[in-house]
Amino acid sequence: MDEFSVQKKKKEPSFSEVSELSEIEIVCISGVLKHAIAVSKDHRVFVIGENKDGQLSLGKKTSGVRKFTENTAL
Repeated sequence: MDEFSVQKKKKEPSFSEVSELSEIEIVCISGVLKHAIAVSKDHRVFVIGENKDGQLSLGKKTSGVRKFTENTAL
């Protein structure tokens, strides 16, 4: 049996409520690999994930955040 004859079951995406954003109306969200951003209706920006290379614009001392955090620099 070669590698092409075995089909892997694809995982369906799943969604759940994000408690730190539950009271905020989010109008846009985007993310890739290990970080994401969310934008609120009143134009606030929230970030989550790794910041090793400055992806979240949190400064060099912050390696990342595990909960959506408002980024006032953006």
